[in-house]
Amino acid sequence: MNPWPLVLGGGAAFVVMTYFSLVRGYDRPLAFALSVAGLTAAVGASVIAVRAAPVRRLSRYIAGRTLPIYLVHPLLVNLLVLATLQLGVPLRPNESLATWLAPLITAACVVVSVVVYDRVSASWAAWVFAPPAALTRERRAR
Repeated sequence: MNPWPLVLGGGAAFVVMTYFSLVRGYDRPLAFALSVAGLTAAVGASVIAVRAAPVRRLSRYIAGRTLPIYLVHPLLVNLLVLATLQLGVPLRPNESLATWLAPLITAACVVVSVVVYDRVSASWAAWVFAPPAALTRERRAR
């Protein structure tokens, strides 16, 4: 299947509907269609992206570190919230900043979690990220 029609069609529809939503004020009627168009373009783009070897390598690298990401990122998010409260930074920034803030915080948390895992797994504290023995025995038995 050629994913380019999905990317171009979904992307074009997304741009047109975003214009009507933001400039013309048709927010409510276009919300669902905007989501469908954006998802269509994103699915097509992801099909194209996974064909590239660097993307596959990065995906495998991150997939092998989902437990550390799952364990470390809540701590990072809570530390960030505490820091913003202590510094008096508003937790609800303006809408244009909020659009980019969530993905940036997510990416930063993933990077920090992976770095922490890579550092800790080579130290005496590697047990923190080790799965329970019962789970590893089940995998070996299969």
